[in-house]
Amino acid sequence: MKIKINFEDKVITYKKPILLPVQNIIQNTFSRMTLKDENNIFINTIDIYSLPGYYRTTLDIKKLVINRFFTKQLFNLENIIFDLPYFNSTIDSTSLDGEILFDIESALFTLLQSRLDPASIVKSNHLGIDELFHTKQCVKIKITPDKLKLKEISSFLNQQSKNGTIPRLRFDGNRKFELEELILFLNDLNESVLNCIEYIEEPFKNYSDLYDFKNCYKIKIAIDESLIYFLNSLDKLPSHTPIILKPALFGISKSFELIMSAYSMGHTVIISSTYQPASTFLSLIALAHFSNSLNLSELFHGLDTLSFLPDEYQNSQVLNSLSI
Repeated sequence: MKIKINFEDKVITYKKPILLPVQNIIQNTFSRMTLKDENNIFINTIDIYSLPGYYRTTLDIKKLVINRFFTKQLFNLENIIFDLPYFNSTIDSTSLDGEILFDIESALFTLLQSRLDPASIVKSNHLGIDELFHTKQCVKIKITPDKLKLKEISSFLNQQSKNGTIPRLRFDGNRKFELEELILFLNDLNESVLNCIEYIEEPFKNYSDLYDFKNCYKIKIAIDESLIYFLNSLDKLPSHTPIILKPALFGISKSFELIMSAYSMGHTVIISSTYQPASTFLSLIALAHFSNSLNLSELFHGLDTLSFLPDEYQNSQVLNSLSI
């Protein structure tokens, strides 16, 4: 089977600014990739993009490499193996950057999604603290070493716990904390709040602080940005480490492989989106269901970033598959 593609670029404005480590962005360029078969019959479309200052690969480079890939490939969709590159659909398994691999496999996934057909809703966490806090089951809160903001967060959470309306909590430290700064923040939280903390994502500037932290608290430390350094050595992580997996950085097939490897070593995998459009979300939902199946219970996955995108890049089928 031959697949032909073409791109149409569109500038989008996010509904609210995306706060990235290097910069905040409110506008971005997406490219709609149209897939047709060798008879020029329409197959599907997906939207690809890059996050400036966060992704390693620009949108222009993605389009160039993807076009070259599809130009020379013949696809066989009979013997599909989801944890092999391109799902075992090509003879040539050329190694590509994970960000580009994700876009290519997202395109192929539109032809294969019925083979996984998850039946139940995927639970997602909710980003940030707002007036609807008490209605959420799991909330992710970004924290920085700003003493005033940390005091506001601790005061809010302590009051909520007194009111009996505290959900499961996740903090994201984005590798900005010294050990002492994080301990001071946690010491300011009520015991009932501490008991609701599921994990803290990558809080420390120095990874070695993790081991001293474990002597003070039983709270789990999740890895996110550091995953790239542990791809081939997940066994070196502390036992039962929550792993935040962003398939858009590694590819769909690699994500299936990582999930199986992580669970074989006793870890837990949370699937996380990176502000991508709904057209690539079906693979994330499938990966979330796969992680749930190995965990033997449903997890809350980090799939709330669709709320940042304009309506054109939403999808009712995807939104109906998420419970936030």
